[in-house]
Amino acid sequence: MAQLCDITIEPGCSLESFYFLEDELELDGTEYHMGMSRGDISNYSSITTTKLHRDMIQLIRSGSWALLPSLDTLRKIRDLFAYNNKTSTSTVARKLFTATLPQKEYEYEFLPVCSPAKLPIYVGKARHDYPYRNFPRVKTTIHPCFGPWPHLHI
Repeated sequence: MAQLCDITIEPGCSLESFYFLEDELELDGTEYHMGMSRGDISNYSSITTTKLHRDMIQLIRSGSWALLPSLDTLRKIRDLFAYNNKTSTSTVARKLFTATLPQKEYEYEFLPVCSPAKLPIYVGKARHDYPYRNFPRVKTTIHPCFGPWPHLHI
């Protein structure tokens, strides 16, 4: 199991903060579906921000690579969204996301959505060539309700 910050195209590329929810409108909608009130979470909180190599930030922003949580986690998110979407606007009636998916480190598949250059990807010192078979799962504190969705363009 690798840490998300271990993945790079260019060994030696600098680590930078990456904010999965930079857009205020995205944040508003996400807060609602997660059972929160507007302004309950910052774009720059520990569950929406991580350190990544600059080159991987570019690949995520371009939609070339995406973080995908486990199928079980995706089902829990879907059910939570559906439940909160049917309930009133009252935060009392909605379920808070941490009741379904607590704040902890989560595992993700880090997948190429489209990789036209077919560049080698490094995880630590291990090189992975296209088609990236046996690419390790990654761990990060990015909460699955906030992390993958704004950058999953499939």
